[in-house]
Amino acid sequence: MNFCGKNTDGSDHFRKQEVAEYCGAQWDVFRRQDIPKLVEYLRRHSNEFTHTYGLQKLVGHPILDQNFFLDTTHKMRLKEEFKIEPWTFEQHVGEAVIIPAGCPYQIRNLKSCVNVVLDFVSPENVTVCNQLIDEVRLLPENHNAKV
Repeated sequence: MNFCGKNTDGSDHFRKQEVAEYCGAQWDVFRRQDIPKLVEYLRRHSNEFTHTYGLQKLVGHPILDQNFFLDTTHKMRLKEEFKIEPWTFEQHVGEAVIIPAGCPYQIRNLKSCVNVVLDFVSPENVTVCNQLIDEVRLLPENHNAKV
């Protein structure tokens, strides 16, 4: 996504400074069908990630635990080892992002942000949502995904 608009001289050309000013977050969204490979990658490389306070937590579900963030190096390795990569894009001020049900994603805030989240189920994704509910049911009772 690029920010384009009229300059003071009336021209319509890309303004890099405006992109930097208005870009709030970078998103990485993975396809649903890539989840098994993504989970395998996270389990295989879990000891390589930095953990809060230097403590490595027991991994119940690599995605639902929300303990991992794939940096550029890990995204490159994921592509090399499993031939998958996310759709990566920038979100700018005033833009909304809609993620299809069941697609894992991560967000890197590029400046101070307030996130407003609205969960909804579209008729096309009811089956996927039911599968997600079944996955969450299998997690331990005290898991954050159940809260």
